[in-house]
Amino acid sequence: MKIIIVNKHFSNNPGGSEFQCHLIANELKKKNFAPEYLCIENSKKSKKLNVKYKIHNVGKSIFKIINLILKLKPNIIYWRYNTNLVVPVLFLSKLMNIPIIFAVSSFKDIQSNSIYSKLINLFNHVTVNNKKFLRYLKFKNKSYIPNITTIKFKKFVYKKKFVLWISNIKKRKNIELYTEIAKKYEHKNIYFLCVGEIQDSSYNWIKRFNLKCKNFKYLGFKSPEEINGILKKTLLHITTEDHLKAGFSNTFIQSCFQKKPTLSFSFDPGGFIKSKKIGRYCDQSKKKFFDDFDFYLKNPNERRKDGKKAFKFAKKEFNKNTILNKLIKIFQKITI
Repeated sequence: MKIIIVNKHFSNNPGGSEFQCHLIANELKKKNFAPEYLCIENSKKSKKLNVKYKIHNVGKSIFKIINLILKLKPNIIYWRYNTNLVVPVLFLSKLMNIPIIFAVSSFKDIQSNSIYSKLINLFNHVTVNNKKFLRYLKFKNKSYIPNITTIKFKKFVYKKKFVLWISNIKKRKNIELYTEIAKKYEHKNIYFLCVGEIQDSSYNWIKRFNLKCKNFKYLGFKSPEEINGILKKTLLHITTEDHLKAGFSNTFIQSCFQKKPTLSFSFDPGGFIKSKKIGRYCDQSKKKFFDDFDFYLKNPNERRKDGKKAFKFAKKEFNKNTILNKLIKIFQKITI
């Protein structure tokens, strides 16, 4: 079965949805499917990325996308890119009788002013990575397909105690709060590591802050395997992402698999942090955020206990084979 995956690529835009598309393509290839990746914007060769599938660079040209669909004649189109480029593709898929799936990556994809909310009935199936999103979809053919991840890791050595913040750096990630707490603990024996690509030039000040704040270390972009290695050594995973624009954090899943609890200022993915007691969700309260951080520093046994619960939860909720088999069943159902 030939499946076209449409999105930017992790090699040139290392975000969450791009990481998912890369993993799905690799895993489908292992299961004897024939995935081909239509890359919006051009992919870059990366020594850190193991690519087992073919990539077609289409830029943002709808003509290139259409020509490749006509040439490749796929059995399914898996669309995970939020743009109105999908409109002509939707109509082409109907003319060619090719089922098309829309994979929701964030809440903004299904908000009432989203282009997808107006076109949703033209897709053959819609998947969401956050179970709570299902209630917003007035559409019969919808499914919860959790994100998958890799548990491979590269060894990381750091001799000091540290906590970790991981994300691409832009406005909605709210890194300012992380730097604020780092500054507060500047003269304590705890370091604040930061991993992620600066994707908004207005945040270049992070590099200057890295030099000024003695206990803050900006490590730049790291591969998922390198991130897993850092998570193995950290005391705590911290996130400050805006809950209104989030989908489901890949790094939250990674931290669970590395037995680390998550301290979240604004976003509780799927409501799992609170319901499964695998970290602390602060509901945008800065006081609670600072208090819970202090609690975890002073109570290592509680920190380890929550980390073990996180691991147990992740093994069940984010089992890669179970998730992929569920997605494959959708493929089979819509191609009958």
